[in-house]
Amino acid sequence: MLRISGITAPWAQSGVVVYPIVARAACNARICGLRGDQRSQMKVHGACRDDVRFWRCVRVHLILLGGYSMAQNFEHLHCAEEGAVLWIKINRPDCRNALSLQTWRELRDAVLWAGQQAFRVLVITGSGDEAFVSGADIREFPAARANPEQALEYDRISHAALLAITELERPVIARINGLCFGGGVALALACDIRLATTESRFCIPAVRLGLSYPLATGIAPLVRTVGPSAAADLLLSGRIVDATEAFAMGLVSRVVPTEELDSETRAYATRLAEAAPLTLAAHKAAIRALMAELPSGLAGVEEKIRRCFASEDYREGVDAFLQKRKPNFRGR
Repeated sequence: MLRISGITAPWAQSGVVVYPIVARAACNARICGLRGDQRSQMKVHGACRDDVRFWRCVRVHLILLGGYSMAQNFEHLHCAEEGAVLWIKINRPDCRNALSLQTWRELRDAVLWAGQQAFRVLVITGSGDEAFVSGADIREFPAARANPEQALEYDRISHAALLAITELERPVIARINGLCFGGGVALALACDIRLATTESRFCIPAVRLGLSYPLATGIAPLVRTVGPSAAADLLLSGRIVDATEAFAMGLVSRVVPTEELDSETRAYATRLAEAAPLTLAAHKAAIRALMAELPSGLAGVEEKIRRCFASEDYREGVDAFLQKRKPNFRGR
């Protein structure tokens, strides 16, 4: 069943839940509802690119009943319930769980759905032991992130997913198995608790691709988490750091032996699930409020970021990565 602004509509049939797609024009006209039966039959995955604030604007509240499983609707994610804990696994082992645009959209949708359910804790992890997330799926960059305009749209979509995670009132744990590179670091930073193994590795390789890490969802949370000195080390060198060093700089909350990651994650999630939900939400909100402010005068910084995506160096970096060769950057 699905409820929109107090209107209840039973559009769940045979275990398949359909979502409403409300056009932005309808939002601007202050219409919170459906525009035709056809729209109600569209699934949100891949069809609706509206960000988190738009969803709040139209006040969409999804109430899913009847034993529905989110895993039925995702290609890149696997969702599993364990009591009061919801596990979201990025399920792309063939590319070491690289984040495509579709993955970002599905992640946003899954987290927004989780926020409407009774789960006490959310765990985000990657499929297999090789990688939590190996970064963005660079294979789609030539078509989906080829210029500043596309980069802005790409960042808007990924930002919506990360914002959904940071603004979720329940605790979110990143279970970091293996590599955590690029967009994987941004995803981990959006989570409240980061549990890694002794074999986990971390890297932000933007300098080797000729692109800039996003400001609001990448650089800012990194600086707030590890401080400007360690952030400069990671961002300017693009080097790989092991779990021990990541823990020392505050990038991860705890490091455990690989064989104990599952048991430690479940024990930690259970501990949080047994805590007072309102207190957890209040503490999360307080931390978020204290860390949220960005300094003024960032227009020049944003322009420098856009210039990266318009540069020859960016095209050279992506080509070199895809061709598995060393890039030759020229500063233009």
